[in-house]
This record gives sequence, C-alpha cells and structure tokens, in this order.
Amino acid sequence: MSFQKDFLWCVGGAAAQQDGGYSDGGKGLNIWDALSEGHIKNNDTCHIACDHFHKWKEDLRLLKELGVNSYRFSVSLARLFGIGNAQA
Repeated sequence: MSFQKDFLWCVGGAAAQQDGGYSDGGKGLNIWDALSEGHIKNNDTCHIACDHFHKWKEDLRLLKELGVNSYRFSVSLARLFGIGNAQA
C-alpha cells in the first residue's frame, strides 16, 4: 500500500489523557481533578497521565521519529486561566 506524498499522518490527544503536571505551572483544578477522584477503578486519576506537560520535547521527538506530520492536542482551561473558567 502506498500513500500520496502529502498524506497527513496525524495523532491527537486530549488534555485529561496526556497533560500531567497536575498542579504545576499555575494550573487550577478542572472537572477531571475535582470529580474523578474515587470514581475510577483502582482510584486512578489523570493527575499524571502520560505527563506531556514535562515530557513534551521528548514526545515531539518521538512523533517526528514515527513520521507523524500532523499533531492535534488540547489544553485545559484550568491550564490557561488558573481556575478553570474564562471569567478569571
């Protein structure tokens, strides 16, 4: 199977799945932080996730090695505004 030269190899993730840095960088609490504790099997949380907050340079290097040429990610409002809402 072959792909056109301009084919987009894309990966993506959501902040709760990948962010990490639970209380770093001025991040406030978001709904995942406040409501998921005690409701997920094994009392897991998304506080660390895959820790993209601290490992983003390594993550991007790995994506480049894989030949990924399109990357979609999200950022938690709590990361941008500190308390998780646009009124801040």
